[in-house]
Amino acid sequence: MGRKPIQSHRELEVYQLAFEAGMLIFEVTKRFPAEAGVFVNNLNDSEAETAETQTWLEFVVKCDYLDAETGRALYQTYDHILGKLVNMIRNPSPWPMLRK
Repeated sequence: MGRKPIQSHRELEVYQLAFEAGMLIFEVTKRFPAEAGVFVNNLNDSEAETAETQTWLEFVVKCDYLDAETGRALYQTYDHILGKLVNMIRNPSPWPMLRK
């Protein structure tokens, strides 16, 4: 007995997890001043783009377009960037553009 074919992307666990995370971020940022909410949304976009870049780094190394050592170094750099973005998302208040 096999699995039932997936009828929609909404059935995918990864979609459900991402949707739940997005809803949590939406709920949390509703309490922020308008400027902070926009700032955090932009940071979330940056976080997603950074993670996508890491995925592309894996592809280019696997396809031998980039040597593994350089790929690893770039991947680690993007891990560092992700960590900083996550910290900024969790605590956006110190950023000068959000001060009134």
